[in-house]
Amino acid sequence: MTAKAQQTSSTVHRAHSSKWLAAWRVLRLLGVVLRFFPPYYFRMLFLKGEDERTQLLYQGNHECLGAMGKAAGITVSTKGKLPDHGAFIAPNHVTYADIFALSQVLRTWYVAKAEVLGWPIVGTAFRFSRNLTVDRKNIRCLQGTNANIVRRINANYNVCVFLEGTSSDGDAILPFRGPLLQAALDGQADIIPVHLEWSASDPKIVIGDDVAYWRDHVMLPHARRLLGFRGLHVTIRFGEAICPTGDRKELAKKVRDAVLALKNDAKSQKETSLV
Repeated sequence: MTAKAQQTSSTVHRAHSSKWLAAWRVLRLLGVVLRFFPPYYFRMLFLKGEDERTQLLYQGNHECLGAMGKAAGITVSTKGKLPDHGAFIAPNHVTYADIFALSQVLRTWYVAKAEVLGWPIVGTAFRFSRNLTVDRKNIRCLQGTNANIVRRINANYNVCVFLEGTSSDGDAILPFRGPLLQAALDGQADIIPVHLEWSASDPKIVIGDDVAYWRDHVMLPHARRLLGFRGLHVTIRFGEAICPTGDRKELAKKVRDAVLALKNDAKSQKETSLV
């Protein structure tokens, strides 16, 4: 699609987003933050061991982000076997709200780009819960993040990495980047391919225009519109574990192919059901 066609599409199609519903959900999100942050912070004061604090935050990360997803009106269903502990989770990436969907069904740390720390609410949650961030252009930062991923995996925690490095329109899956897969190779962790498929009960909502966070979208206006939609749903498909072997480039292609296979299988099943 040309830039002109994209502009025309986004101008003509504007699904209705309720400002009142968005405001109500913002209040619910703030309520989640207040419900989780003070109690977990208070409990941390009485834990002397770093391992105990990390374990507490791992649980809190799952509960808080999952509750935020529900408060935002996002429902989730799963296909396939959920991974065991100590796995490298590799999903496609559509929007910042992917983490709210995944956290409803999966305990995991997340690795996000460093700028996430500046986002409202999400940045605060990331900073407090000790999720990992990375500056992919900084080699030292990449090496440090890989080392942190290996430590988390060796401690039997799941770590989720969006290997596309950015989000897309929900239809295309961008090439997977290899540098952070070094952690899976070093830690010999099972890599779990995951496909997230966003859908909406309102046919006027176009995932690529209204839900996906890409192109020239701006965080706050996009989030306000997203929170004003009803009937957003995410189907999360978990694939078979991939053993990390070979070099990072080959491994990145293998993992992306597995995610594409999950996507194509879902598409085939839908087409078959319509026949």
